[in-house]
Amino acid sequence: MINRFAIGRVTRWLSLSTLILGMSVLMGFGCGNSNGTSSVSGTVTYQGKPVVGEIHFTPEDATGSARAGMGQLDPSGHYTLSSFTSGDGVKPGKYLVTIISKGPDKPISDKQKRLMMEEDAKGNGDPLIPKKYFDPLTSGLAADVKSSGDNVFNFELKD
Repeated sequence: MINRFAIGRVTRWLSLSTLILGMSVLMGFGCGNSNGTSSVSGTVTYQGKPVVGEIHFTPEDATGSARAGMGQLDPSGHYTLSSFTSGDGVKPGKYLVTIISKGPDKPISDKQKRLMMEEDAKGNGDPLIPKKYFDPLTSGLAADVKSSGDNVFNFELKD
């Protein structure tokens, strides 16, 4: 004799298992970068020395599906880009590149501090590289990220 209660539990278990498996496939479990990004890394130097700061990749075509990526330049000038999650890279495509490197923050008087928001008082150090690299339209730097293969972009900044 077949137990209806047992059949109901098995049916519910199979339905739940099928749902979980379907969602896993849709979310891309076990398939690399499910958001379609490609890993991007490299090194930035200026006058032969590593640059510390930030690097930004801005999509050339702002109307496409690409999203800007950003990375921290470590003491050796190395970076790995992130756009959705840490170190995931950016979507394939053409990017304008910006590099920002500033010295220590300058002191701000108490009077000035009262007139500005706290976050505006940070990052006011002197540029450590030519300021043209702070803007994607004047940096002259670009990168074409591919969907496969090595996406290593090294930049030697000039005066």
